[in-house]
Amino acid sequence: MQRRRLLQLGLGSAAVLALAGGVAALWAPGLQGPRLTAGGRRAMGAVARAVLEGSLPHTDEALNQHLDHLESLFAAFPPAIQAELQQLMGLLVNAPGRLGVLGQWRPLEALDLATLQQQLEGLRRSRLGLRQQVYFALRDLHCAAFFAQPQSWAALGYPGPRTVG
Repeated sequence: MQRRRLLQLGLGSAAVLALAGGVAALWAPGLQGPRLTAGGRRAMGAVARAVLEGSLPHTDEALNQHLDHLESLFAAFPPAIQAELQQLMGLLVNAPGRLGVLGQWRPLEALDLATLQQQLEGLRRSRLGLRQQVYFALRDLHCAAFFAQPQSWAALGYPGPRTVG
């Protein structure tokens, strides 16, 4: 290998590493431990409204309670699952991640309900298994957090657990 080629390779590698470091420094987490960050709450709040439309009351209080229940669900997961959730939330909170997964540059909370539901439906119908997994994870997490709460049981017509005795 000639010296000139070696120098070009070194400069190119340095530029790639600098770019990767810059992206890593700007990458905002959506989840820290089992707790949603502010960006994570905004993103998951938007997804909750889309997934639970018709079930979740349209109040900020109901949405905040749901997100608190979601965090409780996250806290019950083992560390390996929490790590996967952190990766998923990082993708949803950061524009490059959203672009890769949803094809959407804008934040999820900036999308109207119909557009976000179309984006989620696109994930569900995707040929790529990874995109389908993202859809099913988001849907299942929100449904588990919502329908596990006693105040949601009335919407299902479920009277609650019976006492055994």
